[in-house]
Amino acid sequence: MDLLPAVHRTHTLFNKFIRKRIFAEQMDSDYFVVHERLVLCGLLQFDGGSRGNPGLAGSGSVLHLYTDSFCTKLYTEEDKYFLGDNITSNVAEYSGLIRGLELAIGNNVRHLLIEGDSELVVKQITKEYSTKEEQLISLQHKALQLIYNHFD
Repeated sequence: MDLLPAVHRTHTLFNKFIRKRIFAEQMDSDYFVVHERLVLCGLLQFDGGSRGNPGLAGSGSVLHLYTDSFCTKLYTEEDKYFLGDNITSNVAEYSGLIRGLELAIGNNVRHLLIEGDSELVVKQITKEYSTKEEQLISLQHKALQLIYNHFD
């Protein structure tokens, strides 16, 4: 028995679901079999910055979606956001991380690799550094809560 047509059909159904955001009720019964076997993995890259510190700030996230072993890339989704004035670069970095995590959750990602260039944010999330500023403490808690509740 040749499995290639079945694998191709599976991949096509899965891509159709992801790209068009088709709800499960609209898919045929084959979808449920496909979905149970595939695990979405993601690579999240985030950044944030401010002009002046504090100053005008923005953040961004890029989510690369893969099948279960990071072998087949499905697609990439981006998010960019203007945060406003009088925002520090650390708050902008955390905002990029949090919005990226929410983007991954919205795409049903179960396994996630996270990349960021902010040493402070990365080491605070991994608890190598303590967090003392109240605003950063609340952002750290929100990010950690998203990570612990939604990803394997």
